[in-house]
Amino acid sequence: MFKFLKSKRKSILTVLLEIVIVFIGISISLWIDDWNQNRKDRKDEKTYLKSLYFDISMDVQDLSNRHFDSIEIFENIQKVLLFLNYPDSVDVSADYFQHVMGRSQMLNNFSPTDYTFQEMTSTGKLSLIKDAELRKKLTMYYSIVRRLTEDKESNNSTTRQLLFEGVADHFHIARLFSFGQVGTIHPEDTLDLELFRDRESKAFVVIQNYLLLRHAMLRQQAQSYERILLPLISLKNEIASKIGIPLVEDFIDEMKSGKSAREVYDQYKENTEFRYVKFEFNNMVYTLIEKGSVEIAIDIALLNVELVDHDSNLFDTLGDAYMANGNKEKAIESYKKAVEMNVFQIETREKLKELEK
Repeated sequence: MFKFLKSKRKSILTVLLEIVIVFIGISISLWIDDWNQNRKDRKDEKTYLKSLYFDISMDVQDLSNRHFDSIEIFENIQKVLLFLNYPDSVDVSADYFQHVMGRSQMLNNFSPTDYTFQEMTSTGKLSLIKDAELRKKLTMYYSIVRRLTEDKESNNSTTRQLLFEGVADHFHIARLFSFGQVGTIHPEDTLDLELFRDRESKAFVVIQNYLLLRHAMLRQQAQSYERILLPLISLKNEIASKIGIPLVEDFIDEMKSGKSAREVYDQYKENTEFRYVKFEFNNMVYTLIEKGSVEIAIDIALLNVELVDHDSNLFDTLGDAYMANGNKEKAIESYKKAVEMNVFQIETREKLKELEK
């Protein structure tokens, strides 16, 4: 009897030991699975963050171009409005007037590069981003720009229709301004600005009302884009920091150690996934000027005009950098280049006129 109980007790201990071993084995297996899954999730998170960084970099580039375009058209409309109301105060040619009217249509809608974000939300992968605050910022950004685009499209259609209906039925200007189908322009279609100087005429009233609306809309658009741009750059840099991509500040620090802007750019381009963003670098020129680092500012401005072909704003900035350094000859050269690229750069023309006196 005693031997029987002893043998039973051994078998019970053996069974308990086996259960403990199995439990430990399962726990270790689950822990390894969790560890592997967590490792995979972090790898996937980095991949998605990298894609978001590239998408947002493209958005910053696109938004900044639209921001500058809005300001340029806004300023030119301002000049035409001044001409309509005080014709002797400004010099406006028929070509200039026609160009501004054509450009005034360009209230283009901004569409974000949201492929990565859409994929993450549709597949539930947005939860891979561990930082809840970052997820919130991304969601807010894409919802805001979508709503902004819808509002702009509605307003754009309304004011275009106003000009088309108000002018096309009374004058032949619709063809000249590229509304509707553009046909052959006959000699009698030459634009006569006297048509718009009669403040009692329908042409004057319709054109002025149209331009006033466009003027207000473009100012609002420029402000909206600027409000989006600054936090968006901050968001881009936050993502870059998380995945180890250098920031513009790192770029400047490298230059302060004695390297040229071109050397740092080539180094970053070859060894990192750093993305050059024109708006950021253009702003950095003015930041450096304010801080007294004018030589570095000029070097950055020169890199800008080298990397971005045919951008009058960047040559204007280069001229400002040379002026900050007291180099009027180089400033005039840069301003002239800006005006050659875009004869409707009002601010640049004024700076050039002052320097050439």
